[in-house]
This record gives sequence, C-alpha cells and structure tokens, in this order.
Amino acid sequence: MNVVGRSQEYVWDVNTLEWVKMQQPILNAGSVTVSGTVTIQDGGGSITVDGPLTNSELRASEVPVSQESHIDPNNSSTSMLGSGATFTGASTDILTHARVTVMVYSDKSSASNGVQVQFSSDNSNWIDGSTFTYTAGGSSPNAGQVFSVGQRGRYMRVVYTNGASAQATFILQTILQHGNVGADVIDLITGAADNQHALITKSLIFGRTTAGGTSYVSVKVNPSGTLATATDLTQVGGSTVALGQTTMAASIPVTIASNQTPVVITGAVVVL
Repeated sequence: MNVVGRSQEYVWDVNTLEWVKMQQPILNAGSVTVSGTVTIQDGGGSITVDGPLTNSELRASEVPVSQESHIDPNNSSTSMLGSGATFTGASTDILTHARVTVMVYSDKSSASNGVQVQFSSDNSNWIDGSTFTYTAGGSSPNAGQVFSVGQRGRYMRVVYTNGASAQATFILQTILQHGNVGADVIDLITGAADNQHALITKSLIFGRTTAGGTSYVSVKVNPSGTLATATDLTQVGGSTVALGQTTMAASIPVTIASNQTPVVITGAVVVL
C-alpha cells in the first residue's frame, strides 16, 4: 500500500482513506547497510548504530547452555588435615545442577559422620544435608570412596572432619552434575543409617524353579509378610535321616531336657 507520513505513530492509508497505526518493521536479513548514524529507541534509552547490522546482531544475544559436569573448586581440596581438623568448603549456588558427587581419598579415616554435604536455602542457615563416614584402607582401583546426593537446596557446601590421626594424603573433589539418579549413592562398605535418604520401592521376588528348565516363579510370603520356606531335613551332622527305628550308629543322639516330665516306659529295661 502507498502511505504518506503524518506523525511518528500514524500514517495515512491512501487506499482506505484513513489514519492507521504504524507497524514496527521486522528486519530479517543477512545484513542491513546503514548510511550514517541511526538511533534506535528502546523505550528506556537509545542505541546508536553506525555501520552494517548482521542478522545475529538484530536478534537477542545467544544464551549459552551447558549440560556438562564440572569440578567445584569451592568444595575441593588437597590440603592435609591434622587430628580432628575440619575442612569447610565455601558456599556454591547449585540452582542449575541436579546432583553433587564427592570423591574422598586419604590414608586416614574421617571422624564418624565426618563427610557432610550440606544445603541451604538462604546461603546462611545449613538446615539439610547428607552425612557419611570415610573409611581408609581401600586398595587400588577402589582406594577412595564416592558419595553422591541429589540437590535439595539452592546453596551447597562440603564439610569434612578428619579422624583422630593426622593425614599424610588427602584428596577431596566435588563434582556438580546436571543428571540426577534419585537418592544418596554410597559405597557398599557404608552401612545404612536412618538419616540417609532412600527411594521407597515395591518389588516382586522371582526365582528359578527346581523343576529344571528356565522357568521362574514368584517367591511367596505369609499374610504377615514373612518369607515362606519349606524345610526338608535329610541329614544331621553328615548322617542321613531315616524315619522309624534303626541301629544306634544310624540314630541321632537325643538329650532329655532338665525340666522333662516323667517318661513312661513300656516293656523290659536293661540297665548296663
């Protein structure tokens, strides 16, 4: 359409013979050649442009997005600790991460519950966390221990308390990850504790039948949840068990209880 400018906000439409609101131009080209200096109003200020504008410059800047894990230097250390000494890491904002993994190696064990991954909502009060105990003495390739927990607050720090013996070797490395696997991940040597986070699961137990082949059947429990088992006693002390009377050598010794009630004997009794 052909237009004649009247103001900065409206133009005269010669086809409809009326003033219409000016539409903002949309630029989408490889480059736009600008002759002279152009001032672009942005509502709160101005941007002065002199020269050609590329298509990428006409759009918002790219926002880098990374899904890679990275080491947290605030909560990593190789400085050895003395008897009962504590390393307290600096707070790290982990809002864009889903998991914290801590690797520990030392020639000396930590204090009981000496490995703590703490969380805070305000970077001041450390109100939640997971605690573990590092046990020294492992051999390569599993000389260290790894503890991994899911994100439970915006801010995180690692607190490590050494045991009674001064360290000669110490490696503490914290890795921030984007992927999450749920509950705490600990070594098998670490026993379960009430303060550890866990997944609540429901499972069915299956086993291969003794009838041969590759058939599997579900394992049964009684109404109270106790595993139902069938016991078929065939031997005691290496001697085969047989029903009925047999020789002394093939019999199982029996001891009469101290509070046994009188035993009624019928027939002849021979006392040697």
